[in-house]
Amino acid sequence: MANRRSKRGFTLLEIMIVIGVIGILAAIAIPAYQRYTTRAKVAEIITIMSEMKASVSQCIQSRGNVSDCSAANSDIDETAKAGSSRFISSVSITAGVIRIDPDWSELGDSGVNGYIQLTPTLAGSTIWNCQYRDVLPSIVQYLPSNCRNAAP
Repeated sequence: MANRRSKRGFTLLEIMIVIGVIGILAAIAIPAYQRYTTRAKVAEIITIMSEMKASVSQCIQSRGNVSDCSAANSDIDETAKAGSSRFISSVSITAGVIRIDPDWSELGDSGVNGYIQLTPTLAGSTIWNCQYRDVLPSIVQYLPSNCRNAAP
Protein backbone atom coordinates (compact mmCIF):
# COMPACT_ATOMS: atom_id res chain seq x y z
CA MET A 1 0.00 0.00 0.00
CA ALA A 2 1.33 3.44 -0.94
CA ASN A 3 2.41 5.84 1.73
CA ARG A 4 -0.30 8.50 2.17
CA ARG A 5 2.21 11.10 3.36
CA SER A 6 4.04 11.19 -0.01
CA LYS A 7 0.87 12.26 -1.88
CA ARG A 8 0.39 15.48 0.02
CA GLY A 9 1.11 18.92 -1.55
CA PHE A 10 2.82 21.93 -0.04
CA THR A 11 1.85 23.08 3.40
CA LEU A 12 0.59 26.60 3.98
CA LEU A 13 3.78 27.42 5.87
CA GLU A 14 5.98 26.32 2.96
CA ILE A 15 3.98 28.46 0.52
CA MET A 16 4.20 31.48 2.83
CA ILE A 17 7.99 31.08 3.11
CA VAL A 18 8.35 30.93 -0.70
CA ILE A 19 6.17 34.05 -1.11
CA GLY A 20 8.27 35.86 1.50
CA VAL A 21 11.53 34.97 -0.25
CA ILE A 22 10.12 36.14 -3.61
CA GLY A 23 9.04 39.42 -2.01
CA ILE A 24 12.50 40.04 -0.55
CA LEU A 25 14.17 39.29 -3.89
CA ALA A 26 11.75 41.63 -5.70
CA ALA A 27 12.43 44.42 -3.18
CA ILE A 28 16.13 44.20 -4.03
CA ALA A 29 15.91 43.53 -7.78
CA ILE A 30 13.39 46.18 -8.88
CA PRO A 31 15.34 49.26 -7.64
CA ALA A 32 18.58 47.80 -9.00
CA TYR A 33 16.96 47.32 -12.41
CA GLN A 34 15.60 50.88 -12.39
CA ARG A 35 19.10 52.24 -11.63
CA TYR A 36 20.55 50.12 -14.41
CA THR A 37 18.06 51.38 -17.01
CA THR A 38 18.59 55.04 -15.99
CA ARG A 39 22.36 54.59 -16.24
CA ALA A 40 21.97 53.13 -19.75
CA LYS A 41 19.78 56.05 -20.86
CA VAL A 42 22.26 58.65 -19.58
CA ALA A 43 25.14 56.71 -21.17
CA GLU A 44 23.36 56.93 -24.53
CA ILE A 45 23.10 60.72 -24.18
CA ILE A 46 26.79 61.01 -23.22
CA THR A 47 27.82 58.81 -26.16
CA ILE A 48 25.99 61.08 -28.59
CA MET A 49 27.65 64.11 -26.97
CA SER A 50 31.05 62.45 -27.40
CA GLU A 51 30.42 61.88 -31.11
CA MET A 52 29.58 65.56 -31.53
CA LYS A 53 32.58 66.55 -29.42
CA ALA A 54 34.90 64.83 -31.91
CA SER A 55 33.35 66.73 -34.84
CA VAL A 56 33.51 70.08 -33.06
CA SER A 57 37.12 69.40 -32.02
CA GLN A 58 38.04 68.86 -35.67
CA CYS A 59 36.32 72.12 -36.57
CA ILE A 60 38.20 73.99 -33.83
CA GLN A 61 41.55 72.57 -34.96
CA SER A 62 40.93 73.35 -38.64
CA ARG A 63 39.56 76.87 -38.09
CA GLY A 64 41.87 77.80 -35.22
CA ASN A 65 39.13 79.21 -33.00
CA VAL A 66 36.02 78.15 -31.13
CA SER A 67 33.58 80.84 -32.20
CA ASP A 68 33.37 79.68 -35.85
CA CYS A 69 32.29 76.17 -34.93
CA SER A 70 28.53 75.98 -35.26
CA ALA A 71 26.64 72.80 -36.08
CA ALA A 72 26.86 73.54 -39.81
CA ASN A 73 30.61 74.21 -39.72
CA SER A 74 31.11 71.00 -37.71
CA ASP A 75 29.04 68.92 -40.18
CA ILE A 76 26.47 68.04 -37.52
CA ASP A 77 22.75 67.84 -38.21
CA GLU A 78 21.23 68.90 -34.88
CA THR A 79 17.78 67.59 -35.77
CA ALA A 80 19.16 64.19 -36.77
CA LYS A 81 21.23 63.95 -33.59
CA ALA A 82 18.21 64.84 -31.44
CA GLY A 83 16.17 62.24 -33.33
CA SER A 84 18.82 59.57 -32.91
CA SER A 85 17.78 58.96 -29.30
CA ARG A 86 14.39 59.05 -27.66
CA PHE A 87 16.13 60.36 -24.53
CA ILE A 88 17.09 63.65 -26.22
CA SER A 89 14.64 66.49 -26.68
CA SER A 90 16.94 68.91 -28.53
CA VAL A 91 20.55 69.49 -29.54
CA SER A 92 22.25 72.81 -30.24
CA ILE A 93 25.81 73.79 -31.11
CA THR A 94 26.74 77.47 -30.92
CA ALA A 95 30.32 78.76 -30.86
CA GLY A 96 31.51 75.21 -30.18
CA VAL A 97 29.26 74.74 -27.14
CA ILE A 98 27.36 71.45 -27.38
CA ARG A 99 24.09 71.55 -25.47
CA ILE A 100 21.68 68.66 -25.05
CA ASP A 101 18.26 69.01 -23.51
CA PRO A 102 17.27 65.53 -22.37
CA ASP A 103 13.70 64.33 -22.68
CA TRP A 104 13.03 64.27 -18.95
CA SER A 105 9.79 62.34 -19.27
CA GLU A 106 11.88 59.45 -20.67
CA LEU A 107 14.33 59.81 -17.77
CA GLY A 108 11.67 59.78 -15.09
CA ASP A 109 10.61 63.38 -14.42
CA SER A 110 8.61 65.64 -16.72
CA GLY A 111 8.85 68.75 -14.52
CA VAL A 112 12.53 69.46 -15.19
CA ASN A 113 13.93 71.89 -17.78
CA GLY A 114 17.63 71.18 -17.31
CA TYR A 115 20.40 70.56 -19.80
CA ILE A 116 23.88 69.11 -20.15
CA GLN A 117 26.54 70.99 -22.10
CA LEU A 118 30.17 70.74 -23.14
CA THR A 119 32.06 74.02 -23.52
CA PRO A 120 35.38 74.01 -25.42
CA THR A 121 38.38 76.18 -24.69
CA LEU A 122 41.28 76.40 -27.11
CA ALA A 123 44.58 76.40 -25.25
CA GLY A 124 46.99 74.70 -27.64
CA SER A 125 44.64 71.75 -27.63
CA THR A 126 40.91 71.74 -27.02
CA ILE A 127 39.90 71.46 -23.37
CA TRP A 128 36.29 70.52 -22.71
CA ASN A 129 34.35 71.70 -19.67
CA CYS A 130 31.22 69.73 -18.82
CA GLN A 131 28.34 71.53 -17.12
CA TYR A 132 24.72 70.85 -16.29
CA ARG A 133 21.80 72.88 -15.03
CA ASP A 134 18.63 71.73 -13.28
CA VAL A 135 19.48 68.04 -13.63
CA LEU A 136 17.90 65.70 -11.13
CA PRO A 137 20.29 64.45 -8.41
CA SER A 138 19.25 60.91 -9.33
CA ILE A 139 20.58 61.58 -12.87
CA VAL A 140 23.73 63.52 -11.88
CA GLN A 141 25.24 60.40 -10.34
CA TYR A 142 25.32 58.80 -13.80
CA LEU A 143 27.06 61.72 -15.54
CA PRO A 144 30.81 61.42 -16.23
CA SER A 145 32.94 62.20 -13.17
CA ASN A 146 34.26 65.46 -14.67
CA CYS A 147 30.67 66.66 -14.98
CA ARG A 148 29.17 65.69 -11.62
CA ASN A 149 30.40 68.70 -9.67
CA ALA A 150 30.25 71.18 -12.52
CA ALA A 151 26.84 72.83 -12.27
CA PRO A 152 27.11 76.39 -13.67
